[in-house]
This record gives sequence, C-alpha cells and structure tokens, in this order.
Amino acid sequence: MLSKSSLLLMKFRTCSFCLSIFLLFALSALVQAQTVLDSVYSKSQAQRGANHYNTICADCHEGGEPDALPLFGPDFVDRWREAPLSFLYDFISANMPADDAGTLPAASYLETVAFLLQENGFPVGNSNLAVDGLSEILLVGSN
Repeated sequence: MLSKSSLLLMKFRTCSFCLSIFLLFALSALVQAQTVLDSVYSKSQAQRGANHYNTICADCHEGGEPDALPLFGPDFVDRWREAPLSFLYDFISANMPADDAGTLPAASYLETVAFLLQENGFPVGNSNLAVDGLSEILLVGSN
C-alpha cells in the first residue's frame, strides 16, 4: 500500500505532465497563427478592392468627411494592431459605407480589406482572403 506522500507525489507528477502537454499544444497553436505578413490576399483581389475604394470610400476617407479616419499609414495599422482581420472586416461590413451601411456584397468588403492591406505595405500572395479564415489572421505591424 502506498503512503499518503507517495500518492500526493504521483498526483503532482500527473498534474505536471498534463499541464506540460497543455502548454505545448497552446504554444504550438500560437506559433502557427497566421499574420498579414504571411501574404494572405491576392493581387487581383486587392485590385478589385481598389475599384471599390475609389468609387465608394475615397471621397470620405481622403478628406471629404472630417470624421472619417485615414485608412493608410501607421495610425490605421495601430488602430487594428494585434486584432484578427475579422474585426476589421466586421467593422467595415457593418458600418460602411456610412450613408448605406452594410449593403455591399461580402466579396466587396473582402476585396476592400485586401486593398487596405496592399496599400499599407503588407505582402501580396496567391490566394484570396475568405470570410471564414479572417479570425485566424492577425493584423500586425511590419516591424
């Protein structure tokens, strides 16, 4: 029969082992997280987004609306830094264009996000952004 101290030691070792396994899985998930630095949008998607931006967004975001925040540069990146791209997509798809919020097709909002990534200097890739993958991609600064 085992003593109380032996049983406690066995429980401690079992808990430590389980905790170690949990931490290993948690860290591997963090290491595998995708960021906007991983070329997450295509050139053609960003080009289509440029058309949307120029016809729908530019008037307000380039000075026509004093309360419209700029969409390019460090202030834009800092505003969304460390958030999943789904936060940006959800915001613009629910609130833009300001005079007719949420009325564009999902593809238009995705293409606009791709354009914003391109214009903020994030590398282009070979695949298009997809709504179901946005929560897995973090918007980080280039440094």
